[in-house]
Amino acid sequence: MILALRTIFAALALLLCLGACKKELPAHEVAAAYLQANAKKDQKALKELVDPACASSDVGTGKAFSIAGTALTLVEGGTIAIVGDLRGDKVTAEMMVGAKDIKSKGLSVSKLEMKRTMKLKKIDGSWKVSCEP
Repeated sequence: MILALRTIFAALALLLCLGACKKELPAHEVAAAYLQANAKKDQKALKELVDPACASSDVGTGKAFSIAGTALTLVEGGTIAIVGDLRGDKVTAEMMVGAKDIKSKGLSVSKLEMKRTMKLKKIDGSWKVSCEP
């Protein structure tokens, strides 16, 4: 009887965890997911990836990683390097990003690439893109 109750409680705990426990993304995957969500103009995804205190900032809206309304994306073959101690609560992501066919008020650029950094911080155990300097 006791073994049956333990089995039932273990099964219930597993089911609850499967519904509520989320696998936390590593910092470099959060940075990549942010760039992808920004390129798709997916505000819901951006909100999930950004520090809530930064929701209305340029980081929260995606403008911080856009040029003239064109989203910056990771360059082909590019990687994201994390600088800082991942055991801590703040790191910096360094990456090469770019955009194509940028047009704005007399400006026309066919291809642009640049090195950019993105600040990330751990909030409640999850990495989030931060607007902190």
